[in-house]
Amino acid sequence: MIEDATPQPVPEPVAPKPEHQIPTVLPAVQVAEATKPVSPIADRVFEAMIKTIADSVYAKPTAAERNAFLRELAEMAESEPERPAEAQPESPVSPAVPPSAPVPAPVLAPVIEAVPIAPPPPPSVLWKSKPEPDPFAVTFKALAEPKPAETAEADEESGELALSLLEMMSMGAASGLPQERALAADTLLRILPRIPVKQLLAVVERVAIMETPPALLVAKLIRDPRSEVVAPLLERCMHITDQDLITAANEADAGKRRMIARRRVISPVLADRLIALGDPSVVLTLVRNPGAAFSHDAFYVLGEVASEHHAILAPLVTRPDLPPPVAFELFWFVPPELRRYILSRFLTDSETLNKILRITLATGGGDIPPADTRFPPRETIEAALSLVTEFRLDEGAQVLAEAAGISRDTALRIFADREGEPMAVILKALGYPRGQLSEAMLNLGSGENAIIRPGRVIEELQNVFDSLSFNKARILLTYWDWYVRQSGPYAPRN
Repeated sequence: MIEDATPQPVPEPVAPKPEHQIPTVLPAVQVAEATKPVSPIADRVFEAMIKTIADSVYAKPTAAERNAFLRELAEMAESEPERPAEAQPESPVSPAVPPSAPVPAPVLAPVIEAVPIAPPPPPSVLWKSKPEPDPFAVTFKALAEPKPAETAEADEESGELALSLLEMMSMGAASGLPQERALAADTLLRILPRIPVKQLLAVVERVAIMETPPALLVAKLIRDPRSEVVAPLLERCMHITDQDLITAANEADAGKRRMIARRRVISPVLADRLIALGDPSVVLTLVRNPGAAFSHDAFYVLGEVASEHHAILAPLVTRPDLPPPVAFELFWFVPPELRRYILSRFLTDSETLNKILRITLATGGGDIPPADTRFPPRETIEAALSLVTEFRLDEGAQVLAEAAGISRDTALRIFADREGEPMAVILKALGYPRGQLSEAMLNLGSGENAIIRPGRVIEELQNVFDSLSFNKARILLTYWDWYVRQSGPYAPRN
């Protein structure tokens, strides 16, 4: 049998089918384990590929590269035509590995297949967007630059005439007769309602700095309801009478009152009227003004207002013209920092003060005991403190008042203060030992019947006690007792 010499086709080798096929998306650890090559050469190629990818992804671009990238985006945005947002162009799949890293295709195929490809950004990111107006821009501009209300009969010609008349009035006595200046002022007063706001503001600024402005014109201008118009006159014009200012203050306009309270010089009569109006914001502005002068009675009224509105306390206590009796009464309402300020500013020691204090105590009732026996027995003070810790305040106040020579109501007022400084003052005046003060204060601030607030720093009370001498503590205690008795500087008709 003759064999056929025709060559038979050789079948192609069939690649073995893997037992487990890598899914489309796997975690990074599983992808690395599944695609890790087995040969040393492939292992080195794989590591080089991973390093190249990491360098390309995590490398920080330089400033020049960022600028070049932004310029490229701008050029693309200029050249691209506008298209609807729904139509998204198909972007070709960029290779996962840069061409600089030669990696065999059988090694890269499972990696490219496993890593998901992020969709391209929407075209609106690169295209120009139409500018939208800021809805808050107009509001903020209106708040920053309020426009005064314009009068209905205003005209530009009247404004120009007003400025011309003002020039004639400002030339001085050497350049014109008094009758001429008076006629110019009366004419300006007549056309005042027809002056536009822009020219009116210029007129007001000039009138505010004139040496002798027309009184009738000034009185008319300060009654204008627009704050922009009256502010230069009320704050800076020094030739307005107190009567005109009081008339303007009587209007129900808190803004005008605060402008008057900011004047460089305020007479006591005007200050008394502003205080009597009862507006706390006006009083605060007035107290902060170093050019305001107050009468003797005004300080006591200010002390009563400050005791109700605590924002006025600090400016009032730090005024250089504050009388000591008012400061000693404000002691009960200020915080501990201002209490130390009052003690250091208004209390001093001197031999003359010691003599005056002895006379004061002698006139208060009874003779002053000798210097070595001026303090009551220690047992009396301890008995009074024991009654206070048991919350028997009436009995403790009576014992302490007799020992200190003060009224019982003054002692009760000291017990009612939760900060503890008044208690340190009276113990200093009674000659209480310094080493036992901390223990006494701890007893008064512990338990259900504590008269000193919990958490009060005892070291601060110890410092107050140490900073006081007997004379200082006795003076302060005397003023407190005078206030309760309504005598001395606190008499109603003083």
